[in-house]
Amino acid sequence: MSDVPEPWIEGLKEIVSRIDQVVVSLDRIGSARVSTEAERAALLEQFMTEWEVFKSLAKARRVGLELLRETVSAGDVDTDEDFVDQLGIVERPAWPEK
Repeated sequence: MSDVPEPWIEGLKEIVSRIDQVVVSLDRIGSARVSTEAERAALLEQFMTEWEVFKSLAKARRVGLELLRETVSAGDVDTDEDFVDQLGIVERPAWPEK
């Protein structure tokens, strides 16, 4: 069996599950047969709202950061953003770009 601790495996499974739900759903929305881009935008908005995509991705991020905090020392950081900066994780610009 793997030397990876069970909490890590469960955490990673939760992260992958949440991301997979979003990616597969976005792919389906992107390939849906619609008459106009307005219809596609409405589908996207409905998905984002009904599936609470923000909450799901925020939870995946939180689980990942908790797992990293257990194993990586990044000094005294109070916020997730500071922790991400300390880890040197390069983020793409957030939308909309400022």
